[in-house]
Amino acid sequence: MEYINRECKRTIYSKSVQVDPNLAIFDEFKDKILNYLFLSDDSEWESPITSPDEAGTRTQEGIISHQYMVKLPGYPAIGYTIYREKNDKLFTFWDMLGVVKQYLNDAGYKQEYSAAEIKGYAKKLGKSIGYVKKNLFPTRIPPILVAGYFGGVDVSAYADWYKYIDNGDKKNNANVVSLYQHAFFTRPFVTEIVSPDRHKKVPVTLQYRDMMALGPQGGLKKLGEMVNQPKVDTTVWDKEDGKPAGFYKSHMRDLLKDRPQDYYFYAMNDAEITLKYLGFVLRIEKEIYNGGLLKSMYIPTTLTSLSDRLTEHYLEQPFNKKQVKKLSKEIFENNLDGYLRPAFYNQLPPYKYANNWSKLIKEIKNTKRRKVRDKQQVLIKKLGSFLSRSSIKWELDKNNKPIQLLNVNTLMKRINFTELYKLNPSLSPYDLFNVDKRIRHFHPVFKVNNGVKLDYDSRAYKFKRNKSNELPIVEEIISFLWEKSVYQNACVKKGEEYQIKDVGYKYWLAKKIDFKASRNGFHFLEANSYSVKHEKGVHDMTTLQADEAYNQGFRMAIKAYSGGQNLCYNPGIIKMPYVYDIDLKSSYVNAGHLIPDIKLDEAPLLDMTDLSLNEFKKLIPQLPNGIFTLGACDVDYRLPNNSKRPPVAAKAEIRKAMPLFVREKKREVLTLTSVMDLMYHKASIFIHRLVVPVQKILDGSIDCLYPSGKAQDWTLGKRNEAKQNYGKHSAKQEFYKQLGNDSYGKTAQGLQAKTKKNLGLILATIFHFQNLLIH
Repeated sequence: MEYINRECKRTIYSKSVQVDPNLAIFDEFKDKILNYLFLSDDSEWESPITSPDEAGTRTQEGIISHQYMVKLPGYPAIGYTIYREKNDKLFTFWDMLGVVKQYLNDAGYKQEYSAAEIKGYAKKLGKSIGYVKKNLFPTRIPPILVAGYFGGVDVSAYADWYKYIDNGDKKNNANVVSLYQHAFFTRPFVTEIVSPDRHKKVPVTLQYRDMMALGPQGGLKKLGEMVNQPKVDTTVWDKEDGKPAGFYKSHMRDLLKDRPQDYYFYAMNDAEITLKYLGFVLRIEKEIYNGGLLKSMYIPTTLTSLSDRLTEHYLEQPFNKKQVKKLSKEIFENNLDGYLRPAFYNQLPPYKYANNWSKLIKEIKNTKRRKVRDKQQVLIKKLGSFLSRSSIKWELDKNNKPIQLLNVNTLMKRINFTELYKLNPSLSPYDLFNVDKRIRHFHPVFKVNNGVKLDYDSRAYKFKRNKSNELPIVEEIISFLWEKSVYQNACVKKGEEYQIKDVGYKYWLAKKIDFKASRNGFHFLEANSYSVKHEKGVHDMTTLQADEAYNQGFRMAIKAYSGGQNLCYNPGIIKMPYVYDIDLKSSYVNAGHLIPDIKLDEAPLLDMTDLSLNEFKKLIPQLPNGIFTLGACDVDYRLPNNSKRPPVAAKAEIRKAMPLFVREKKREVLTLTSVMDLMYHKASIFIHRLVVPVQKILDGSIDCLYPSGKAQDWTLGKRNEAKQNYGKHSAKQEFYKQLGNDSYGKTAQGLQAKTKKNLGLILATIFHFQNLLIH
């Protein structure tokens, strides 16, 4: 082949394969944000790796082949297997690049690099534009997304992997690589793939995704079942050839020698399953996106990260319908209207331009004509700061795409001619359509009285922080509301569809309120961009700042809600003939339906110290959700001597140690539910401190649930729908089950003390992970 310098076998897939929904989904990304070249990479070894814990048993010399399934949106999928004999040179990233080049050639892709792309490569590589142009191929290489399963093994099968993945020796120690329970993935990064003769260094954009982190347990076999492509069973061939069971699985060169076509079929099958499963994940993600729960499509790293995005959607919704109105009234009373644009200016233009203004406005009335709509776009851009309230409206065109139009019928009364001609004294109306004519815009100066300033300052923590991680001043909020008041309505995007909705100032004010922080009760301090100790944008305990005024129970809550326990009837010494382990149906998502929504930017409902058991019992009627009330307690407890099992596990003092089942414990931090559990089991209790935050009452409605519970309810509905349409063992219901389960536990576990690891500074991690890099 033209670009592959090894023995290679190519698969041209039939139309029935190309239209497989799990491959066809990639075509929807053509010329969109996910317009990557998708490439699944799998390798075969003389004895394949079957467990992350295997170490020191395989070397790169034992690699037989690399298999790829390649798909560029809008082009057919093609399969490639490249081989090496025992004494051949080791595989390098140049081999993978050769497959990419061959695919682009075979698929008929002819696009060239844009000037912006070349400039971008030069900036990221710190090289000149001339240098980059010299090393680029004539045909553009799109950004490459490499999908694998237990992908770190396949990456380390390239002899020069460390040149591209390990960047620890570079000045800019970007955290390119992340490891997640042996799964391997990266964010997009630019590198130069070097030719064997070192005469060419080709700039490319790479990123990795590991299907291990995006799928349920069960390995590639399980993923194959989910995409209707079973993993090949080699024991059939063992039996046919009179070999011991499992022989070919552990002697792949013998399989290649004895049954070359079967070897090819076996090897390519894993690569095909991997790419199809990524397509399957993106199909589900598209359903979520079309449901309005994602702002945009993206390539998730883990299922948990996708679950987090669902929860994030609900976290950014108001706590209740009154929250925005209440905050507005607390700050502005009923005077906010005075800070917005007036309904009309009712001003006349200078006399010498009056006729031309009347004539111009008549010319832009018929919006059915394309020319008229284009003229209105120009006027909106140039006159925007001089228009009164509700002067611009959103509409959908015949293609259901949003367009801004002017309220032409009353436009003459809506223009602030005084300020327009004060800033642009010689402006003729038709000068507005002159592309070279610059317009000076109006920027109002707001005179905010001290009362409003004080009321705002005491509530500024309720608003979103700016790019510098600082709270906005009241003038910034008013300026934003004044700016947006020019719109009569708003255009809302739900998936790929647009909807027009009538809105008022509360809609725009809500855009500035931090509903997420309202529930979390904390924010993150951003590290300096040049900080060596901590990477900017990494959020963990070292950058977390709890709201010490209203969320004083934060540290207690972390201890109380961290971790979990698996319960059976009798932990400890087993005296009975049987031990029962109960598996509740949909237990994770059902538990999510018992977590009420909370508000942590207000004083807690209860914050009390030194309570006896009797005093605590008197408080129970005040609890909003009974035993399911969210709260944290610092307690001493002692169970009766005749207790057969403690109902509550105490946390061990040693990190990551197993929980302790003890009858007596001092100063244990527990959830309020656990304390009530102890009470009902006749324990003696003394509460050093009890904190119960403001929370909704669980009334059976979805609105009262915490955001993760709302996300789980959505996944449960989709899972039940998949069961009904495709069967109770279908792939879709399995995926939604896992997605819902991963939403569970959004408690304190994500806030445990930890920092983000930098691969370049902890090489031991990657050596342990790859198990085979000594060569």
